[in-house]
Amino acid sequence: MIWLGRVGEDAVAAVGVAGFYVWFGFSLLLITRVGAEVGVSQALGRKEPSTALRFIRHALFWALIISLVYALISFIWAPQLISVFGIASSVVNSDGSLYLRIVSLGFLFTFVNPTFAGIYNGMGNSRSPFLYMTAGVLLNLILDPVLIFGWWIFPEMGVSGAAGLHFCLSYWCF
Repeated sequence: MIWLGRVGEDAVAAVGVAGFYVWFGFSLLLITRVGAEVGVSQALGRKEPSTALRFIRHALFWALIISLVYALISFIWAPQLISVFGIASSVVNSDGSLYLRIVSLGFLFTFVNPTFAGIYNGMGNSRSPFLYMTAGVLLNLILDPVLIFGWWIFPEMGVSGAAGLHFCLSYWCF
């Protein structure tokens, strides 16, 4: 948002509106993260690795299903989802729809990440998820202005540059 603020208020509003749906998706996937974290840790604490594996398989299965369904809904109905907010600006509505469509392509990776973090945490390894997320945040801080403003060899992409970076980082952090 810091970088998009320099592009203009429409860019900030567009990503803010579309961002609601990204955060809503995260909240859906906390179901599988918490389930994996608690189930795996309790099963391993009881010395039942086969039960822990069953929790892992179920959590990943449901994370994949929820992510794919949510990504499909977000991609297909992005304009209708953005219009729910009743924003008068056509630029905000079109940029918000574009942003939501681009980031929805990476929802599978974005939303399965918390489930993997829950699995690692449940196994007693909170360091790996922390390092992956830290690396993603640092890359985001560095690459956001490059793609938004078109520095170096990249063209200026504005809102779609921020969305493209979100998509790429979700894949990379996976």
